[in-house]
Amino acid sequence: MGKSQSSLVNKWLSSKVDKPKPYQITRHPVGVNVPLSFRQERLWFLQQLYPSNPFYHYAEGFEFRGKLKIEYLITSLEAILKRHSILRASFHAIENQVIQIVEESSNFEITSHDLRSLSGDELDQSTEEIIIKETNKHFNLETAPLFRTSILQFGDEHHLVILTLHHLIMDKWSMRLLRDELSANYLRLSSNNPLQPDPLVIEYADYAYWQRNRDLNEKNVAYWKEKLKGVLTQLRLPLTYKRPANTTFRGGFSSQEISSAVYEAVNNICRDSHATPYVFFLTVYNIMLSRLCQDEDIIVGSPFTERNSTQLEDLIGFFDDTLVLRSDLSANPRFIDLLEQVKFNVLEGLEHRDIPFEYLVKSLKPDRVLNQNPLFQVMFIFHQEPTTPSFGDNLAMNKKILDIGVAKFDLTLYVELKNDAFTMLFEYSKDLFDENFIKRLHGYFNKLLDEIIADPEQHLSELKMLSTVEEEQILAHWSRNPVPLPGADSVCQMFEKMAVKNPDRPAVVYENTTLSYHDLNVKAQMVAKCLIQNGIKTNDFVGLCTNTSLELIVGIFGIMKSGAGYFPIEPDIPIERMKYVIQDADIKFVLSQIEHINCFEDIDVGTIPIEVIIEEDVQYKNIRPVEPNGGHRAYLIYTSGSTGQPKGIVVSHSNLVNSTLARSVFYPRRPKSFLLLSSFTFDSSVAGIFWTLTTGGKLVLPRRRSEQDTKLLGNLISEQGVTHTLLLPSLYEIFLQHIPQDKLETLNTVILAGESCSVSLCEKHFNILPEANLYNEYGPTEATVWSTAYKITPEGLAEKIPIGKPIANVEVYVLDKNLDPVPMGVTGELYLGGNGISEGYLNNHELSSEYFITNPYDHNRNTLLYRTGDLVSFRKDGNLIFHGRKDDQLKIRGHRVELEEIKTALKNYPHIQDVAIVVTRAHATDQNELTSIDRLYEALGSLEGDEGKESLLHSIENLSDTEVEILLAQMNGQLLNPIRPIES
Repeated sequence: MGKSQSSLVNKWLSSKVDKPKPYQITRHPVGVNVPLSFRQERLWFLQQLYPSNPFYHYAEGFEFRGKLKIEYLITSLEAILKRHSILRASFHAIENQVIQIVEESSNFEITSHDLRSLSGDELDQSTEEIIIKETNKHFNLETAPLFRTSILQFGDEHHLVILTLHHLIMDKWSMRLLRDELSANYLRLSSNNPLQPDPLVIEYADYAYWQRNRDLNEKNVAYWKEKLKGVLTQLRLPLTYKRPANTTFRGGFSSQEISSAVYEAVNNICRDSHATPYVFFLTVYNIMLSRLCQDEDIIVGSPFTERNSTQLEDLIGFFDDTLVLRSDLSANPRFIDLLEQVKFNVLEGLEHRDIPFEYLVKSLKPDRVLNQNPLFQVMFIFHQEPTTPSFGDNLAMNKKILDIGVAKFDLTLYVELKNDAFTMLFEYSKDLFDENFIKRLHGYFNKLLDEIIADPEQHLSELKMLSTVEEEQILAHWSRNPVPLPGADSVCQMFEKMAVKNPDRPAVVYENTTLSYHDLNVKAQMVAKCLIQNGIKTNDFVGLCTNTSLELIVGIFGIMKSGAGYFPIEPDIPIERMKYVIQDADIKFVLSQIEHINCFEDIDVGTIPIEVIIEEDVQYKNIRPVEPNGGHRAYLIYTSGSTGQPKGIVVSHSNLVNSTLARSVFYPRRPKSFLLLSSFTFDSSVAGIFWTLTTGGKLVLPRRRSEQDTKLLGNLISEQGVTHTLLLPSLYEIFLQHIPQDKLETLNTVILAGESCSVSLCEKHFNILPEANLYNEYGPTEATVWSTAYKITPEGLAEKIPIGKPIANVEVYVLDKNLDPVPMGVTGELYLGGNGISEGYLNNHELSSEYFITNPYDHNRNTLLYRTGDLVSFRKDGNLIFHGRKDDQLKIRGHRVELEEIKTALKNYPHIQDVAIVVTRAHATDQNELTSIDRLYEALGSLEGDEGKESLLHSIENLSDTEVEILLAQMNGQLLNPIRPIES
């Protein structure tokens, strides 16, 4: 145990904070209206919002084997209702207050079901249907008792008795009291003895009156404000389904017994650590949640019974409250150290527990998220099953867990200790998770248990959670895509084969001018020879500064045929940026159109007019173009840099060849005519240029800024018979809106990249161009244009369009901060490996070392992974879903922009001391910026009259956003009576 951690409990033991003291409760005054306790009030209000929802029903099943006397059972239950007034209570809204009224006597509902004629699956199905029907049946809170009994008879000596109560009158501790009283009464009746229950000194109503009239300890309030200060992040659990606008509270559960060996090992660890099994399992739960959410600040709710007085120990009623337990898993502690921290948090929380949860929410005013509970969304419950009460020698009773189909929270873990064994049960929201995910949770929890038991002194990063099967699935099948590709040293070699095979075929079209494959090859060779004659050597970089033109493509191939890599330069970039990148890349020559030569007058670099080279019949004796190999540099592209300066990314011919050949593997159709919409300084241009010209297609170059003239583009697509194009989703949206459908009919392959792709855009595509294939590509410049791809289909549209699976010979890894694979559905950082990974950042070893790391999944340790900074998750079919960035990098019209570069540039101006950058998509209206609570206050403020306003304003402080939205929707401009049930 670490020194800092071992002092935690000592700190608690020596603290001078007032410990909770037993209190004395007396009978409430006669004639007063008895209010609801704090806990009852919240449940009552939630039930008004969802009047027919059974989410606060409490049900238990008692399975009897033997000679059950039904009349004794019913008489015993009647006696319990008579003794405990809360079981005869009903709840009424009177004069802006909700009160509880106790009936002198009340008859509870009893239903009987004879199932003796059924067996097998038919019996199981009927039993399940009856359980759901009886436990979900609506309670009218104004009619007592909120209690019913159902008796299912399977055989002459086999019964199931179901007790269903509303949580307003019952909790788990109380159910144990009820079982014990039921047993005692039944045994007395079986022995022909009269029932003589001891009278209660106080009732639940006395407790509720006392609680609502006492003063709260301000020290406890201050403790919770300090404990829960700062940003309380919502746990980002990997949801199977999108969170619905209106919560249904549909739930299920899945249970599993934990082996006896685990029981012994857990007890040993607890004994050595002076911890309880409750603390142990809560700690493991925190670790699992941290892995699933990729967060280190974990908040879990855990119920406790507020019975800090012997007066309340034998009293039936609703005494449950909730501890908010916050754990810090940062700094990679050892398990035993985290165990100590959790133990301290629990002890300290219990010490300050005397603050109702409802009051805590009102005091803290946490940020609200639609459809989620405030402060926490997951629960943990540890329960030690008490001894089963006796019903006599001839009758055995066992408690039966009932699935009544509800879940109050996103996820709840129950751990039960019974007969020297642990049972683990997950209750989950069916709105959010499916059964397969919950089964995987069992596997994750069991794996963590095995790891911890093997060595509890391991650091959290050393604890494995994935099963061998799931890890194999992710690493061997989803992360890699080895594909044998045709041999080629360079795209130059591939292009030249096309030029020999189809010399007269049009290669490039711009405006009214066309270059054939033969002419393009000849002119590129002329450029290469000129560059070689001017001293360009293999692996140099040559700048290329042109408008969109035929010279652009000639220059690209000419530079590569000289053995150099081409470096695209926009003619109109700021002069300071131009100077920086030319100097950083050690550019000796810039191949430029004549009209842009003057851009380089103040820069120490040679310029060569490309028009002069390709128009003059110059003979370069004894000069032969270079045949690049895979290790030679193909091109250099600069992107925005987080250090304040742009960074250069070097791509080899090997990278480029794999990237280009992989297209013919993934795409069923080769481009007959490709419309190049990307600037050649943007790496997506590489896709269209080399894919088209190495497979015999025609590359169509539009006029610069042509995206602003959709009529021109529509005519160009139609006239040139364009079959393929790659463009930003935002630009394609404009295409579909403004270009007539008949102008787009030649398109058979549309590739979207550079931005997130929306479902609505895909739907629009399939409505307008149903025969054209639609694809979504993803890939950073550092991984040679594209790394993953996905074919979008009308049948496969989901909430988010995937970015797909790895292309040929590319590896994708979704890892946590420890470089361990995250489970399916969990968001992690995307790392890329394989043949597309570039050699790093030019002249920046430090930055390259930060982003290009040794591949831990390459056993030879001789390959690199590129850390993208993008957050993704694996879908269950192995496709990747994109979730955004880890940092502040953003894309503007597909171009990567680092905010730090903008910040650095602005700080260079005199008189500017510091800079803050805020990114907004559009100016939101004031109304849209309001929270749900704000809008409800605003709506109430606009109502006429004050009746009921103050009461409702007080009540809504404790509501979730879902509840507030429902109120807003139901108001419709008219004042609700805040204390009456809300109609559906």
